[in-house]
Amino acid sequence: MNPRTHRSRRRHGALQADLVTALALAALVVIPFGYGFLNHQRLIRNETVHATLLGMLDGELEVLAAGEHRAFPTGTSPYPLHGLATQSLPPGTCTLTRETSPEQTHQITLEWKPTATNSLHVVRLTRVIPALP
Repeated sequence: MNPRTHRSRRRHGALQADLVTALALAALVVIPFGYGFLNHQRLIRNETVHATLLGMLDGELEVLAAGEHRAFPTGTSPYPLHGLATQSLPPGTCTLTRETSPEQTHQITLEWKPTATNSLHVVRLTRVIPALP
């Protein structure tokens, strides 16, 4: 048996063990980073949708507070959202709740609820409109 060949086989075996160990360590490091990246991407998308909804509902509340709320009956009714940003929103429903207090002030609440069960939450804005003199 040639001593060179025997030593060479040991080196190849050690090299293969090193490669297997390096691949296992790389997999253990890369997989959590990949999962974290996907989770971060989902969180960013949800926060962007939330910010878009807040902006849209705030704008609609301004229109309602300017007098448009009189066109809706007291109680809860569906409310259509307007604007191009609605195309990028996930499916959901928007409702308007109008309540009148004994002091003749009006409380209007716009609420958006997602129809799909994901990590999006209900977005709700309320405004109290004082009585006119």
